[in-house]
Amino acid sequence: MNKVQSSINKLKAKELGNLYYTGLPCKSCGASLRLCCNSKCVSCNSRSTKEWRKTNSVRYKTQTAEYRQNNLELCRKRVSVYRNNNPDKCRLQQKRWRLNNPDKRAAKEAKRRANKLQATPTWINSSDLLTIYEAASYLTRLTGISWEVDHEVPLKNNVVCGLHVYDNLQLLPSVENIKKSNKFEPVFTSFS
Repeated sequence: MNKVQSSINKLKAKELGNLYYTGLPCKSCGASLRLCCNSKCVSCNSRSTKEWRKTNSVRYKTQTAEYRQNNLELCRKRVSVYRNNNPDKCRLQQKRWRLNNPDKRAAKEAKRRANKLQATPTWINSSDLLTIYEAASYLTRLTGISWEVDHEVPLKNNVVCGLHVYDNLQLLPSVENIKKSNKFEPVFTSFS
């Protein structure tokens, strides 16, 4: 493969993605798939990037945090797309995190329980609440899909905090509840 064909492949690769094929093996590892951004072999670039991150961990963490802060919406969108495209991997990562961080998990659950207690009025009939939780359990057994009880107006949100009452609860499949998280989208009704 001559230089002209290689550069054409590289230009086409930039349009299509970020990899191109030279046909010539890498002198270090023998691979021939290369990155457009720096013309390095994919596996060698991966190895050198890992080494750099390891030796410059503080700098890397600082740069990553700054980038996230400056590109918050873009990062959230990337994470959302990744989660939608890789639900099994995400579930496995979450499970691994829960197993490796029992103390953080316990603290998070304790905080949620405290928020829930704070959001539960004294006049609430607890048997009403129990019926919706039983309905979620029944639907899970009946359909084979995991159902959860969700707060329509979240217990904790930057805009509004809802109550843990029957009228604020809804049944959602677990997947939808995870997507919703603690988002709140108010519905405005016009009276004209």
